[in-house]
Amino acid sequence: MCDYAEAYQQKDRKARKAHVCGECGNPIPIGENYSYSSGIFEGKPFSEKRCLSCVKLLNHLDSVADCVDEPIVEFLINSEFIKRQDDEEDYQPCVPWLRWERNRWTLLELSESRTLGNRKT
Repeated sequence: MCDYAEAYQQKDRKARKAHVCGECGNPIPIGENYSYSSGIFEGKPFSEKRCLSCVKLLNHLDSVADCVDEPIVEFLINSEFIKRQDDEEDYQPCVPWLRWERNRWTLLELSESRTLGNRKT
């Protein structure tokens, strides 16, 4: 069961200075749009900035999972959307709509994931 914030607001902003995404850790450069959320959770205030790639992935995860209540990578591992083979160092996606790109997990467009799913490897 998900625990929800007692107060929550989310706004889209344009970076006037460089920031770092609270999910993937990648930079949000000046001039790039990002999501800023803040609120109160378990009686404590919080705020977080997310790049739009992570926001898009989180929105999709919310639509396919009951509750996304941990950082994206931990959630992907625990829900088995990504896994690591015994002899591999890196994680591999287990679903056709997910790809590792530019140091973050990204959501493929539906048409792109259908094309990749039809390819023989």
